[in-house]
Amino acid sequence: MTKYLLALLLTCSFYHAKSQENTTDQNSNDIHSKIDSSKFAVGIVGAYEFNSYDYPGSWREDNYNNKSLPGFSTGAMVKYRFYDKYFIHGGILYAQQGNSYKTNTQLFDDEYPANSDLNRVEVVRSYIRIPVQIGAKFPINHWISFLPQLGVSTQYEYASTQKFIYDNHIEQYKSYENSDSFQFIGHLDLGFSFNILESTQVYAAPFVGHALNAVSEMESGQFTLGGRAGIYYNF
Repeated sequence: MTKYLLALLLTCSFYHAKSQENTTDQNSNDIHSKIDSSKFAVGIVGAYEFNSYDYPGSWREDNYNNKSLPGFSTGAMVKYRFYDKYFIHGGILYAQQGNSYKTNTQLFDDEYPANSDLNRVEVVRSYIRIPVQIGAKFPINHWISFLPQLGVSTQYEYASTQKFIYDNHIEQYKSYENSDSFQFIGHLDLGFSFNILESTQVYAAPFVGHALNAVSEMESGQFTLGGRAGIYYNF
């Protein structure tokens, strides 16, 4: 009798575990299928980036010791899936980036007489950026997908600030409004999305970019390296 009860108990335990496994798989499939079937998604994104500035062919190439300052961007994005696994991705961002450089030439004596040699200049630029990307979704499992994206960002520099730092530790600032410069940046994202709720995804990606046009000697040859993250709601 004991053997029969033990066999019955083991059988019930097996079917209960199998039922739980099927329920978990079904829930995973439900979340995945709802997100995968959605056409639209909206999200909030942010990025941390470094932008290098070169001076090829310019007299600045010999007189400047240029270093990148950390930059960032943040804003809203919209994603639309137009064919199976392919989608278009765009939005509007606020971005800030800049560089620091030293010079062996006293460039600003007349405008900024500080009775000291100029040590360093820091330039911070503010942009409105509009990225447009084409991407594809390659599911790895029910929860994670690989999302490579290739695109172009149009950015408008509407203001910049220069900080002049002299050897006697005096710091002077000058702000510029409406630089009226448009720049186009090509970029590649190699990101991953993670399904965390029924209609919500988290996105993370390293990315690289390069300027497609030069708006000044200071920005020609611009190279960008960074990482971005965001959270998206799927409709």
